[in-house]
Amino acid sequence: IKQGAAPVVPVENIVVSDELPESIYMHQTIDLASYFSALPENASYKTFTYSVDDESIATVTTDGKLTGVWGGVVNVNVTAIDEGRFSITVPMTVESNVLYSTDGWTVETGKRWKNCNGLADLGQ
Repeated sequence: IKQGAAPVVPVENIVVSDELPESIYMHQTIDLASYFSALPENASYKTFTYSVDDESIATVTTDGKLTGVWGGVVNVNVTAIDEGRFSITVPMTVESNVLYSTDGWTVETGKRWKNCNGLADLGQ
């Protein structure tokens, strides 16, 4: 008796980890792949492709590296790579970290502030 290929088990749901941040900063990159999982657990293909609806706010590689570009809200589409192409959409806020004061532009680098007039405290 000839055995056929095992049946493909499609993705029926995509679970979002509670650890997924609600927002990122401009120029910050996160790896989305670590925040999503496929159900059922025995799904044949457990990887996803990623896209965004507005690349002026954030960009994403097909393997899930999301980078903030400009302040706003972007919808991130997560799609299973199996034939069913189950997908979900999650909003992500990109926090604008550019401020203006009478002293000039100030850019938040994530942990420190840099004054674009040349004064900077970028130490760790």
